Amino acid sequence: MGHPRGLSRHLNEFALAAIVHFSRETSGAVLALRAVHFVHARPRALEPLREFFRTDELCFGALANALVIDSASLDRPQLTADARLLATVVALGDSALPVLQSDQRAVRAQVTGLLRTQLESGDARIRPLARQLHLSVRTLQRRLGEEGTSFGALVDEVRHQLSCQLVRNADLSLVEVAAKLGFAEFATFSRAFKRWTGVAPGAYRSQFQQGG
Repeated sequence: MGHPRGLSRHLNEFALAAIVHFSRETSGAVLALRAVHFVHARPRALEPLREFFRTDELCFGALANALVIDSASLDRPQLTADARLLATVVALGDSALPVLQSDQRAVRAQVTGLLRTQLESGDARIRPLARQLHLSVRTLQRRLGEEGTSFGALVDEVRHQLSCQLVRNADLSLVEVAAKLGFAEFATFSRAFKRWTGVAPGAYRSQFQQGG
């Protein structure tokens, strides 16, 4: 289940709870959940959620709201089963599956988007990023390798893109730009920027201002 980031914690929980409640009502049985993922932060009181969803595997800060359902529950017949409706849903699912699989393979694009967010806060670490994608670090590295890149290469690529944007911003000092991009020293940032663009950050800013 996807998530519009603007929703509140209570709306996130209500949406997933409504799905679970509906499934229990239409099947006449308890929906066996392996885990429940929420995009919002961990609340102080977890017991009401554990009691309703009937699982201790509650994950917070996830990339999307999601229910991880036991396969046996998906095979359980519905009390309100409709064969014609099922045929329609299966057809729609089959047509959407190739697009979904294509999106899942494009790990590079997902990592690039998450890295932009990480680097804008001055941080870029593979472990929390892998966790957001619900992948192990090893699996993420393998998937990126299959797409012909690596985590380090993407960090460098996104830093390059962001650095050009930030250096153009005259409201930020160049030292602040280096810090925002996660460089401990300005000299290290300056060398990297010259490798990316062929000129030092100060010269790049001057050229941009003169061109504007």
